[in-house]
Amino acid sequence: MPELHKDGEAIIRLMDANKGWPVKREEFRGAALKRITKTLMLYRPGLTANPARDMAFIVFHNMKAMKTLSNMADKKARSGAIKELRGITQLYLKNRLKRT
Repeated sequence: MPELHKDGEAIIRLMDANKGWPVKREEFRGAALKRITKTLMLYRPGLTANPARDMAFIVFHNMKAMKTLSNMADKKARSGAIKELRGITQLYLKNRLKRT
């Protein structure tokens, strides 16, 4: 399973940066999606660009959701929700990467 969360913190911080930077944010979003896409394609060599890009979009938004959950005040609820989201993402990737 590829470790996509290593750069997640930096990605999320840049995505949530000053709302006055829409062009930079969009450029960064595109670069992040491209990097995730390439990582998925390296992990599964038979995976083509279009499905990899679709999967990257899901992974990227799950990273944003993970960041939102990590900022929850209720640590007990946060811990459980993070485990669930991580498990859902892992199942999704295993299923999608297995089928390609």
